[in-house]
Amino acid sequence: FPSVSLAYEKAESDIMHLRPRNPKRDRLVNEPLAAYSYFQIGAIQSFAGFTDYFTAMAQEGWFPLLCVGLRPHWEDHHLQDLQDSYGQEWTFGQRLYQQYTCYTVFFISIEMCQIADVLIRKTRRLSAFQQGFFRNRILVIAIVFQVCIGCFLCYCPGMPNIFNFMPIRYQWWLVPMPFGLLIFVYDEIRKLGVRCCPGSWWDQELYY
Repeated sequence: FPSVSLAYEKAESDIMHLRPRNPKRDRLVNEPLAAYSYFQIGAIQSFAGFTDYFTAMAQEGWFPLLCVGLRPHWEDHHLQDLQDSYGQEWTFGQRLYQQYTCYTVFFISIEMCQIADVLIRKTRRLSAFQQGFFRNRILVIAIVFQVCIGCFLCYCPGMPNIFNFMPIRYQWWLVPMPFGLLIFVYDEIRKLGVRCCPGSWWDQELYY
């Protein structure tokens, strides 16, 4: 829904100063866009997800180093006294609950980073501050709707049995926010370079 709402976004104010699109060379999805989406923004989002994942594990007693190579013991149905970093013993059912909780945390992290992602997609050259954050009301509604969907999946009764989504602590919603801010600042720097250095290597490689 948030990505579809970009169809209601007003054109950038400098669009008439750009050259017409070359249908043979300028494609909707090109190499700079793929590299930027998957290897730069995508990498930041993945790092946010794993950071939140290991934060949730650590706060429940499973420090990151202990998690390395833990899978054979973790998934052993007969092992009902697996010890965590504090010496607490976990049954298989408790471990499975924690596993699904961490899956939920990872999903929420990606969802929060996607909010930053859709905001930076409002423009390709101009700063998001020049474009405005709240002019596209459909986008604002879409972002609120996306957050509500995340809350529904986490806290609605029955979700653990249907989708294996578990209720999570409120602080785990906050862990990915610095990464969302990093995505926004990173893209603002990219746009600044594109505007200030037209025709340069920066423009050719980072403008899509």
